[in-house]
Amino acid sequence: MKKDQKSVFVTGGAGFIGSHLVEALIEQGEFVVVIDTAKEPWQKNNRKRLEEKSNLQFFSLDIRDRQSLLKRLLQWKPYRIFHLAAESHVDKSIADPVLFLECNIRGTAVLLEAVTEYREIHQPNNFRFHYCSTDEVYGSIENGSFQETFPLHPNNPYSASKAAGEHFVTAWSNTHELPVILTRSSNNYGTHQGPDKFIPLTIGRCLRREPVLIHGDGQNIRDWIHVRDHSQGILHAVNKGRMGEVYNVGGGTDSEKTNLQMAELICDCIDDLRSDPAGTSRKLICFVEDRPGNDLRYSMNTLKLQQETRWQTTIPFEVGLMETVKWYLNNNDYCERNLE
Repeated sequence: MKKDQKSVFVTGGAGFIGSHLVEALIEQGEFVVVIDTAKEPWQKNNRKRLEEKSNLQFFSLDIRDRQSLLKRLLQWKPYRIFHLAAESHVDKSIADPVLFLECNIRGTAVLLEAVTEYREIHQPNNFRFHYCSTDEVYGSIENGSFQETFPLHPNNPYSASKAAGEHFVTAWSNTHELPVILTRSSNNYGTHQGPDKFIPLTIGRCLRREPVLIHGDGQNIRDWIHVRDHSQGILHAVNKGRMGEVYNVGGGTDSEKTNLQMAELICDCIDDLRSDPAGTSRKLICFVEDRPGNDLRYSMNTLKLQQETRWQTTIPFEVGLMETVKWYLNNNDYCERNLE
């Protein structure tokens, strides 16, 4: 770290979205302090990849450890904090909701306490606290697209925990005059994601010639955005947005796909890249009982972020998906649950 250079903190920086955001910040010339336990093998791989870069310091600690957080805050004196640390799998939240309460709600509250104490001791100029949320806090929408003014209606433990985290952040903003920016993102896709998420999970099953499982009838619609476009959306919101505001970050109507369509597109990419006969991987698709409380459709209106910060997506969906599938085929250890 150069003398007088400011630092930024990223919690969850070894995660899928977090690691891409860290790379984007480093490309902008920031010195990044990453806070992440990085327990999963794929997260350890992401940590290794990040630690090969300059302008980065990694600390393995739990965001529920207030004293350790405060120690690192006072040591590195960040002027930006990007809070992405979270449990994020809906099925997992249904199976173990208390884990999501602990990490996503209690962890956020402890971090906010540490940040408040830090700001009482040190007064960083132009300080901003960012909270990364999800479109799932809105619930489901049949027609139109979510706008930032829509009421929150989370329908599963994961989205409920993220909505609660949002409320803690806005409460801190009101109570302690914390300068905050919140972003809500649609489904992300791209490289370096964990093996339990839709795209690497589907690819892994195809490579092992296992059934590709689709919940219900596969007609649930998701709005997909490339993780690099999402990272730029976050940076635009934090650097150019208005304090206390919420900004939607999504891929747009051209990137809305049913789960069945998404699985079929992934299968087609695999067949094309492996020179397999068309339809080979699609034959693996089968349907299973629907997930409890499965939202029918997500769709994001991103006009506010575009108008106020001039952000826009740059990666066409078809191009980004093919690039993503090709990467996982070349790095298929990310598709294995026993990744070491």
